Amino acid sequence: MSENKTSKSAQRVLEHRRQEEETKRKKRNRIKYLIIGGLSALIVIAVSSVLIVKCTAFDESQYTLISYGKIINEKGTDVHDTLKALRGEKVKMTGYVSTDTNLKGKSIFLVKTNTQSCPFCKNKYGDAMPVRMRGSNSSVTINKKYIVYGTLQISNGKDNGFDTAFRIILDRIEAA
Repeated sequence: MSENKTSKSAQRVLEHRRQEEETKRKKRNRIKYLIIGGLSALIVIAVSSVLIVKCTAFDESQYTLISYGKIINEKGTDVHDTLKALRGEKVKMTGYVSTDTNLKGKSIFLVKTNTQSCPFCKNKYGDAMPVRMRGSNSSVTINKKYIVYGTLQISNGKDNGFDTAFRIILDRIEAA
């Protein structure tokens, strides 16, 4: 009888060890699946991020170039017809930040040469384009050449203290 008890006791011990091993195996498998699932999620996020960046990359071909001399008509009395035709359109323009630009204001003036000042005092043929910035002007430097991209707005307003009839509402600015 004592052999029978010993045998049952040994069987219980063996069964207990088998259950412990089974529990450990299940726990290892759960950890593996969690790791694999987490890595899969990270891969999906990384691939999605790359696709989003590629899909939202800046495309300058959407912007029409505005030329100096086509801003104000030849008489200096009205917005040039070429500019009027671009109202509300995506436009781009290259130029220098005018020496009269108040960098504490919300607009800059883009001018043809880096020596121009007072964009609306002496400018008979429209060599200045107001650019309404998003936020502060602290990222720009006077007399530095930039390319600006934005939407052309034709309406009366004030830009940096000057009465203006048009402006570019900035989407992007970069050094030229």
